[in-house]
Amino acid sequence: MSTMRTGAFLTCLALLLSCTRGDNPPDTPPSTAQTPYAAGAPTIIRQTGAPNLLVFVHGVVGDSRTTWLNSSTGKTWPQLVAEDSSLQEFDIVMHGFETTLRGTNQTISDLADHLKTRLQPLGTFERYRSIVFVAHSMGGLVVREFLNRYGQQLSLNDKIPMLYLVSVPSSGSIAADAARAISSSHQVLALATLPDNLWLQANQQNWLANPLSKRTRTYCAVETEPTYGIMVVGRGTAIPFCTENLLAVRRNHIDIAKPASSQDDIYVGLLVALQETVLKDKLVALSQETLPALLGQLRSGFPLTSYNVRGAVDLEPVLAGQESWTVGSLVFEPDSKLFLGTKSLTVDVKGVLRPSDAGQEIARSFVSLAPPAKPAKPGAAGAGPSPSGEGAHGREGQRGTDGVVGTDGRPSGNLTLVLRQLPAQRFTVALLGQAGGDGGDGGDGGPGSSGTKGNAGESGVFDCKRGGGKGGNAGPGGPGGTAGLPGAGGNGGTLTVVHPTTLSAEIGTLVAIDTTAANRGQPGVGGGGGSPGGVGEGGNGSGHCRGGPPGDPANPGPNGTVPPDNRPATGSVPRLSFQPLTAPV
Repeated sequence: MSTMRTGAFLTCLALLLSCTRGDNPPDTPPSTAQTPYAAGAPTIIRQTGAPNLLVFVHGVVGDSRTTWLNSSTGKTWPQLVAEDSSLQEFDIVMHGFETTLRGTNQTISDLADHLKTRLQPLGTFERYRSIVFVAHSMGGLVVREFLNRYGQQLSLNDKIPMLYLVSVPSSGSIAADAARAISSSHQVLALATLPDNLWLQANQQNWLANPLSKRTRTYCAVETEPTYGIMVVGRGTAIPFCTENLLAVRRNHIDIAKPASSQDDIYVGLLVALQETVLKDKLVALSQETLPALLGQLRSGFPLTSYNVRGAVDLEPVLAGQESWTVGSLVFEPDSKLFLGTKSLTVDVKGVLRPSDAGQEIARSFVSLAPPAKPAKPGAAGAGPSPSGEGAHGREGQRGTDGVVGTDGRPSGNLTLVLRQLPAQRFTVALLGQAGGDGGDGGDGGPGSSGTKGNAGESGVFDCKRGGGKGGNAGPGGPGGTAGLPGAGGNGGTLTVVHPTTLSAEIGTLVAIDTTAANRGQPGVGGGGGSPGGVGEGGNGSGHCRGGPPGDPANPGPNGTVPPDNRPATGSVPRLSFQPLTAPV
């Protein structure tokens, strides 16, 4: 790094540098001059008497406006919240304080006192049912110190449902270590890394002893891109004391606090956190009854909504062949799951996927995996045609009808989950194919027809002219019909999990699939052979002539056979695939 770039880095990023301007050239340190937003009374963005309050707290070298200002849109993050119709239950305040790298300035403990002093005249701690702090960088330490010092005094135990910490160096920052070389700021010293940072150690210990740490859900986000070539706050220093999974955002330390729209992941992370905590009674129930009315909202993702899955929800009757949903968080109650049938679905989860129990099965292919019904057995074949003439042989019975091939099991649809954060717990998906149906039984062969009676004998005056004729032979029974082949087992579906590469090391331990393959059915039974016909009687004797012998008997027809089947014994096994999320996060 050049001397100029090193100086720019030390000036701009020291102590987590919540530098408010993202458009400075790399070699031009941003100004440390204070703006009208830096200190003084909080800037009220909206105060309508709403029951809840959002307080935005900037970090070092920042101020209450430009820290949150997106230069492309000209709007601050608090302004985006004010325009969000789903967050009308919140008043919004931007808190500012003095911060500089020059000389000795206020300590973080002083800033915690300042936070109390500035918010208390607004009636903040008595008026609001819930208070949520959104803090960037050092601002998170200011908030935590404020709660350590005044949480009990102000009776806040039941008023701080959550914190949203954006790139907060809970264990210090290497940028602050470097900045100490050029700055005597108390704030710089308080942001140095452990174990030498005694103030930070005390802050951590006091938080662990604070009852609020057990009651308050702490949502954390962290940058994944360097600022001036340096990772100001990395995962390791951002994750301590986070009670929820860390949201990794593809932005640098400065830009992470400047969402361009309500679709940016850092904004969505706040929205779904509020939906899960302050607005949890407003989670939308996704059930079999509510599904038809919610389809348009699920497909468009607008407004972005978190859902509470209740009971068994069969999607197959209402889904198109393949479609996509966009949701905030997806929360599964016990014994709740989605059934896809043969349809394929992509669910883009902007928030967190939350099974109710570790290992819960949240999705399955079919409500019932019972195989298709076995085809009916054909009726017995007809008898052989009747012989004509005396002493004629009986005819073979008709061949039985072949059994019907069993119905193939239905294949499972596919499920794609786009997860920007780790799921809250391990979950299972069972995209199982349906077992094949049994083959139909072959029809029974028809009976043979009976031989006819032989001609009568003809006697002369003194001798026999012609003895009685032999009876006709019995007709053999018809062969049984061939057994029907079994239906093939349905193929298993594929679960694809799309995730940021930052989750690659952990995501595989939290996702499981049932790999049971669907069996093909059983073949049918060959039809029974038909019974033989009766033998024809010998012709009658007459005078000097004897009667004729009966016809010869016949055999029953052969039973139907089971044809060979070289198809696979099972459908394909369900598959699990992981893919990187390539779109900006």
